[in-house]
Amino acid sequence: SDHCGFILDNTVSNYEVIRTILNKNKSLKRFFSLNWCEIYLESLPIDFISNSISCNNLKKTNNINLFSFTKRLFEYIFSLILIICSLPLIAFFALLIYFQDGIPIFYSQVRTGIDITKIRIFKIRSMRNNSEVDGPQWSKKDDPRITFIGKLIRKNRIDELPQLISVIKGDLSLIGPRPERPEIDQILKKDIFL
Repeated sequence: SDHCGFILDNTVSNYEVIRTILNKNKSLKRFFSLNWCEIYLESLPIDFISNSISCNNLKKTNNINLFSFTKRLFEYIFSLILIICSLPLIAFFALLIYFQDGIPIFYSQVRTGIDITKIRIFKIRSMRNNSEVDGPQWSKKDDPRITFIGKLIRKNRIDELPQLISVIKGDLSLIGPRPERPEIDQILKKDIFL
């Protein structure tokens, strides 16, 4: 236990010293894991990994790849079917928006995707033209910028349907965190980390 502080030091890189300490201290050995190496040493010592563990990790990686492929295939097919089926609904509300507030019917925004990549999403416009002349801002409850038709399509999430194009392209996932605008990201970073 007197070596515990030494082992938990992030700067330790001598795997042989660690192995010696672990072999001498059986109670400490129980708490050691490859996960600890990944988190604190930011690397995996080759001499701690047995062939069986390597094979198990390889199987897990293969399972993750199979899961990712299956998930992507399902999302692609499901999104394609859903957007084709919803085209009449999108066209109907597009006409209503046109008669109420003119063009454009759709609008796009840049959002922050996975690994901080910038992606472009598409939505049916639910706010009045030039609703962000003062810059990007969150919508509020009973926001006066939202049109009458906009309230209807927001309530039923119809305005989100064109985002299925982004799912088909692979920029978005059907289930996952909501990507935010880079400008809003900066506000959130200041509010959260200060």
